[in-house]
Amino acid sequence: MVEQDARIEYLLAKSNPPQSISEHTEEVLRRIEQLRDVHGNSVSEEDWDLLRYAALYHDTGKASTPFQMSIRGNRKHGDAIPHNYLSVAFLPDDVEDELLAAVVAFHHWRSFPDLNHEKLKSAYEDLQNLLPLLRKEMEVLGISVNLSPFSKWARWLRFLRKHVYDRVTQFRFSLDELLKIKKEEYPYRRFVLLVGLLNRADHSASAGVDAEKPPVDKYSGAMQRFRQLEVGNPWQVEVLSERDKLEQNGILSASTGMGKTEFALMWAGKDKLLYTLPMRASTNAMFQRFCRLFGRDTVGLIHSESLGLLLKENPDTDDVFHLHDTARQLSFNVMVSTADQIFTSVLRYRGFERIYATLATSRVVVDEIQAYSPRTLAIIVRGLKEMEEMGGKWLVITATVPRFLLDGGYIEPEWMERRILPAVRHRVRKIDDNLLDAVDMVRKLSRRHRRVLVIFNTVKRAQEFYRRLEGVNKLLIHSRFTWRDRGNRESAVMGDFEGVLISTQVVEVSLDIDFDVLLTDLAPYDVMVQRMGRVWRKSNRGNYDSPEPNVYVFRGDSKEITGNGKVYERVLVEKTWDFLNEGLLSEEEKANRTEEFYSIENLRGTGYIRTFELAFRESGNVIFDSRSQAQEVFRDIYSVDVIPEVLLERGVGDIEFRDKLGISSHESLRSVLERSADFMGDRRRRLLFMNMLKEFSVQVPAYMLHKVPIYPLSDITGNPYHSSMRVAGIPYDDEVGVVPFDGEDETVFI
Repeated sequence: MVEQDARIEYLLAKSNPPQSISEHTEEVLRRIEQLRDVHGNSVSEEDWDLLRYAALYHDTGKASTPFQMSIRGNRKHGDAIPHNYLSVAFLPDDVEDELLAAVVAFHHWRSFPDLNHEKLKSAYEDLQNLLPLLRKEMEVLGISVNLSPFSKWARWLRFLRKHVYDRVTQFRFSLDELLKIKKEEYPYRRFVLLVGLLNRADHSASAGVDAEKPPVDKYSGAMQRFRQLEVGNPWQVEVLSERDKLEQNGILSASTGMGKTEFALMWAGKDKLLYTLPMRASTNAMFQRFCRLFGRDTVGLIHSESLGLLLKENPDTDDVFHLHDTARQLSFNVMVSTADQIFTSVLRYRGFERIYATLATSRVVVDEIQAYSPRTLAIIVRGLKEMEEMGGKWLVITATVPRFLLDGGYIEPEWMERRILPAVRHRVRKIDDNLLDAVDMVRKLSRRHRRVLVIFNTVKRAQEFYRRLEGVNKLLIHSRFTWRDRGNRESAVMGDFEGVLISTQVVEVSLDIDFDVLLTDLAPYDVMVQRMGRVWRKSNRGNYDSPEPNVYVFRGDSKEITGNGKVYERVLVEKTWDFLNEGLLSEEEKANRTEEFYSIENLRGTGYIRTFELAFRESGNVIFDSRSQAQEVFRDIYSVDVIPEVLLERGVGDIEFRDKLGISSHESLRSVLERSADFMGDRRRRLLFMNMLKEFSVQVPAYMLHKVPIYPLSDITGNPYHSSMRVAGIPYDDEVGVVPFDGEDETVFI
């Protein structure tokens, strides 16, 4: 029998701030009503009733001595049965609903208990001893609780153990068949939806935020934007006047500047909107755009660095943390996110149900779908198919649609709309030379043009050209700067920068920039179109009618410019040279040629299509234990965030972090780290501290770390909590970022 403790006079569910089981349960029930108010028609009344019933019992298992001692700071019962499995013992004796038992048990995915009879009997006797306290708690909610007979609880646990195995097998061998089965005929779908909704209510209650904010009329917001721009009869209204399109999944292919975003808002109407983009910078820009349109307290932002952005923009720390927590719980009616935050749920990590339940009751927009790698694209497409089966709606808005997705039946929209500007924005010249040798040409162009853009396929080549180019105002941007340095450079470019910007692919979709002329390494056709989109971008420029090119494409040595074939598949690059026509290039020709380039016929036999097909199959047959593992697969991550050791002696330059953490202007980062205990006492200071550290981190290829000293940050702070962050002895230069080693081979990192 579990050792009792006389100090247990009342039952806690949460410790910070202290909250009883009945208080927490009441908060969860209130949030279920918030979800029902917004999404009532998306879930059957039977399931709303079952969800409320599950909420009443989901935390009753916390009425155990091990849990109550642990929440009071005594961790000696670390091997106890998790409370979610104990809660099943309190389900009324006349309840035989296996789905209800599964929802209660798996609102947390934790290690399944040992079904040893003696251990179960001891836990059961402990529950009996604390039953009077639990009855007193639950009387507040108007229900009477009792323990089921021990034999019935044991049967429940045996059934639930099988359910753990089902979690692995249900999706592994029958996903294709599952997608063909109607929702009402397959209870596992109901399980996913109900567990996800319970988690949304439970997590938001614990965070002290609403589970769902009131609807925002996004159609009216878009129309307001049109009125500001004095657009009399927007084409978006005409297209969406066909009522069916408002209720169906579709694809909009349109030129830059034609109002794709406004179309997406109008399509979403008052329903919950999850708007996804490929890059953090473009996500931040869209978030700020929506905030201006709908108000700061109605839009949420989620990506790995979102808290840092909010902290910089808002001096009120309390407001920032509340907004951040609300966004993390997916509670805003308008959510802007990087795609990895949403579509990693396809890989079914523990807790994925919360995202799936949100997808089932929302509308999802995928912006610029062509910008993803084949592996990531496959996971997104799989996610769209599955959310459709769960009852959600999706819209793809893009400059060009990879045609093989349609030809191969990977994506099946109910409608498609194509809007291409009757415009000519670019005149192209192809040059056989190496772009690295075009220093004199860039100098001459910079004297005739205010803003010149030079894009290389690899960081190493961009850094080399930056060093060679002298006598002009220049700026370098790539992925191997610290987050702070890269952010400062992006802000400069988005401002009134004049001169030569030297970059890699990071500018293709992440920054809303407009340059006068582009010089670029040869890359696959869709990448070339994205790069051209950074030149002569604004519609007020009109058609480009100069006899001089504004796009120069350098073929050079295909092996060298593709990073030995590891950045882009060489066959795709070589095909592009023939696909790309010189002279004036219309928006329509770009769209048509891109679709042709990404047809099944043109991609057959390439690594691109093989990677996509394999990833599409595998994404329906894998399960991950953690969300972080799933995100690594989604992002094609072969890189690591580290703090360059040389930066430990630098000062903390960000005045917002200094002021909020009480750091002096002359104090080095190493000194701050050595007293990290000062910042770990409460959640707000801890998160501020961790976001300050991110400003000093840089993303580097994993292979680099085999050649340099590397050690965990905890070696400096003495805090095991920091062991996952690394310090590396990599060379770092403020002007060019991480300096490549002699003989370094380029990889997929840009």
